[in-house]
Amino acid sequence: MILCQPADGKFFAKIGVSSIVYHRVLMLRSAIPRPIDTVLHAAVGSRESSYRLETALHTAFASKATVGEWFEFDTESEHDKALFREVTRALFREHAGFDLRWKMITPSQLAAFSSARRKSIRKEPKDPYAGPAGLRRKIRDKYKR
Repeated sequence: MILCQPADGKFFAKIGVSSIVYHRVLMLRSAIPRPIDTVLHAAVGSRESSYRLETALHTAFASKATVGEWFEFDTESEHDKALFREVTRALFREHAGFDLRWKMITPSQLAAFSSARRKSIRKEPKDPYAGPAGLRRKIRDKYKR
């Protein structure tokens, strides 16, 4: 589960399963209509318990659903805050088997991850003849002539 909180008093919860949270958040930035100021996520454990928790949370927050797996809550509403806090804690405990512990991704951490990812994508291509497959390719190319 990923929480994205813009600065306008609303927060959006993306309730889903991902094994690479930083990458998923970068992909989601284009799916949410506001800049993301705060990102919180929680690790569940096994994929099976993650999917069970995801289904339970989607059902519990159906009235807050917006588009896809996005749910909108009002940070000014005591009802919304209590609902979110109590339901997520209870369902997390039930499906994960331990207490909910949020982890934060700061904007600077996200920017650093994004920068490192862009640099890795822009690296020069590898030597086409490196490794065992490259050796076969080199021999094949040599005898093509």
